[in-house]
Amino acid sequence: MSISKTLRETIARNASKVFDAQRLDLKVREDSLAREAYLSVHTADEIKAVDAAPENWFRLDACLRFNVAGMNIILRTAEKGVRVPYQPRSEQYGSYGCNMLGVIKAGDLADRIMALENDKQELKDKTQSAYNNVLAMLGSVHSLKKLEQAWPEGRQFYAQYLEQVVVAGVPQIT
Repeated sequence: MSISKTLRETIARNASKVFDAQRLDLKVREDSLAREAYLSVHTADEIKAVDAAPENWFRLDACLRFNVAGMNIILRTAEKGVRVPYQPRSEQYGSYGCNMLGVIKAGDLADRIMALENDKQELKDKTQSAYNNVLAMLGSVHSLKKLEQAWPEGRQFYAQYLEQVVVAGVPQIT
């Protein structure tokens, strides 16, 4: 069976999923830092007042934007967002949400947030590089048989397509 462009891209995406565990770890770290940053820009009295207010007075926002040591950083919570006051539509960022919540000055928290941002960028670069390398290798083979010979250690990423043999002119019965 020949390898179409779509199949090449699918196999490359499958191969880049090896980074999913690292991506999940980063999301857990990001959630923790987002919540810590949220608590750091509000006083204990403000948080107490927000918690005491009726639930519909504040919206839940999973996208939290901060000025971290002079850099515009967006942190996301993993599941349930945090209660933030309604703010008018931001022309720069489109619809509601992800408005600037506060400033986090240089220090330990800012350093950990910047380290997270660096780790996220490194993982993004590694994932993109792996995807591009696999895609380039797949461009050099034109059939699944040749792929199996050229890249036997990657069989887990394309094994399900080996069984889908289609004979031209004959309808497939399932």
